[in-house]
Amino acid sequence: MLPGDKASGEIRRAYAYTAAKLTAWKSSTLCQVGMASAIGVGRYRAVWQLPDARRLVFGGFIGRLPIGVTPIAIILAVHQAYGSYITAGIAVGTYNAGFALGAPVLGRLADRYGAPLVLWLASAAHLPVIVVLVVSISTSWSLGMVWTTALCVGLTAPPTSPAVRSAWNALTAGPGQSLRRVALSLDSVSFELCFIVAPLVVGVFGLSGRPVLALLASGTFAAIGAMLIASGRHINRARQESSAAFPRSGPSAIFTPGIPTLLVVTAALGFALGALDITLPAFSSAHVSAASAGGIATALFALSSVGSVTGALWFGTKHFTAALATQWAYTLAALTAGLVMLSVVTNIPMMMVMIVICSAPIAAVATVETSMVAAIVAPSALNEAYSWNWTITVVAVGAGQVLTGAVVEHFGSAMLGFLLAAAGPALGAVVAALPRSKLRQAEAGAQKS
Repeated sequence: MLPGDKASGEIRRAYAYTAAKLTAWKSSTLCQVGMASAIGVGRYRAVWQLPDARRLVFGGFIGRLPIGVTPIAIILAVHQAYGSYITAGIAVGTYNAGFALGAPVLGRLADRYGAPLVLWLASAAHLPVIVVLVVSISTSWSLGMVWTTALCVGLTAPPTSPAVRSAWNALTAGPGQSLRRVALSLDSVSFELCFIVAPLVVGVFGLSGRPVLALLASGTFAAIGAMLIASGRHINRARQESSAAFPRSGPSAIFTPGIPTLLVVTAALGFALGALDITLPAFSSAHVSAASAGGIATALFALSSVGSVTGALWFGTKHFTAALATQWAYTLAALTAGLVMLSVVTNIPMMMVMIVICSAPIAAVATVETSMVAAIVAPSALNEAYSWNWTITVVAVGAGQVLTGAVVEHFGSAMLGFLLAAAGPALGAVVAALPRSKLRQAEAGAQKS
């Protein structure tokens, strides 16, 4: 054999060896990815097979649609009847105030007397009050009557969201605790989908020229969802077993060690969401005509929800060993980075791509938040704890909307709106990351007990 032939043979053998190794590596990597995907899907399938899981998913989705439908319907209906956005703003503000005030009270009653009873009674009061609001708007009653009725609509809103979350915790207690993150991620997805479907529901009635009828649909959704959750046999049995192990006693859940700090971090996410409510329409108005701005803003909100849902589905399949407070700090930091990135986007097509990517941590933040509440609060106080969580979120969203609206209006810059939105989760990440915070102490104490 000639020297050149020998060298060529060695090169061919080396090439074949390298190619074989690369093929093996690719096969191994693809196998690992496939196994990870299968495990993730398997976890969601396991949650789906839990007793009453379908009832929780569908009942929770239907029962929480009013959270997105009612405020939009009030604004459109009151503006149509009275011709003033200021009047409509006051009406939706009084509704939100009633919701924020009533939620902790109904949550505490649900812990004391059982969620099913409170859901039934709240539904029985809520739907008639909705009817009164519809009549008062349709017949142009006094504004004082409209605002008072809107307040009562918020006060009587069934505590479906706290009931759903506490039910998921009850169903995944004991041997099923390994599925809790997946279950709560699925719940976050269901909740996020409400904000995609809700504007479509209102839009159907708006196109017919009768947005006030969307309020009747909202009341019907609330009643159906509450009844589905309240009538779940397995859900109620799991709740009773959980409450029997940890009987309700003592002061409000808000005084549980770690909860005040948790609510501060919760407010951070709410502030960011409120800021985005103003900033995305402002960004749209700055880049397209006034006639197209509304449609573009709606598309951006929908894409944000798509990103959030995708992030939640991925997050639910992962197993993290870090403390929940640490996970919360990381997800909040990721959200902060995403919002800062949005501040440098300069055109609509790029924003449509970036909003999906940068919104991915939103539902993951909410999932860790929900898990944290369950970790430090006794099961018999979860309804009230989750209600306080929601109350603080509503207040923080309002604060984010007002402050960001003032900043964007004064400076005429959507970029500042995104940076202001990023300030909320940035502060939350710092608080969650503090090594000796009450939050971490409460989590560590709960793990030892």
